[in-house]
Amino acid sequence: MAKVISYRVGEEPKVEEAVGLEGMQAIVGGLIEKMPPVWKMHRALGQEPAAELTLFCNEEGRLQHLAQQTRPDLGLRAWGNLFIARRDDDGNTVDVSENDIANLLPGLPSQDLVDVSSEAHETGFSSSWKVLISRRAHDLAVKVPEGCEGLQDERGRLHDVLWMLRSNARRRMNGTRLEFELMCVTHSQFIDKPKKIKLRSVSGPGDDMEPQITIIHPEEQFEAFEH
Repeated sequence: MAKVISYRVGEEPKVEEAVGLEGMQAIVGGLIEKMPPVWKMHRALGQEPAAELTLFCNEEGRLQHLAQQTRPDLGLRAWGNLFIARRDDDGNTVDVSENDIANLLPGLPSQDLVDVSSEAHETGFSSSWKVLISRRAHDLAVKVPEGCEGLQDERGRLHDVLWMLRSNARRRMNGTRLEFELMCVTHSQFIDKPKKIKLRSVSGPGDDMEPQITIIHPEEQFEAFEH
């Protein structure tokens, strides 16, 4: 079983599980064929086309007159359903990575949420609230950038995020959704050049109906995190 990104005709791209060759054939509706490297796809991932991320289609999609779909996000036109899979060094199909998903499906909710409730309670949030942050938002605003180790720490950066969220929520909360800004040293900046970044938050009942706030990346959609 492998996690792939599927592009089905008439549907939004999504992550799904493909069980063996039969599962991959089921996605495209027939025999699978490896497509040539797609420059746009690999540029989104910061890779060369030789990277082991491969796009597959139905081998006879054009002959079978399958529905045609244009994928501006991938920079191609194809017949029938498509899917992207990752290959290991031995040529085996393995799960696409979280980085693949984040870059190719920026609107999709992060598969990994970090619980920062205890830190939020220390910052002044009610102890009854559960506070989460998506992995993409965490990597942007909390993770210490390369070269800044020893000069900054995740606890301090997280405190800044939570403090700005709390301050803005008290002043201008718009229903259950909020967009807020903070000054932050990012992965591409030097330690003496912080820049203004945007984050989002959405509040509502959690899985166990407890009050919950989720902090998300500015490219992640509110709707994807609302129950």
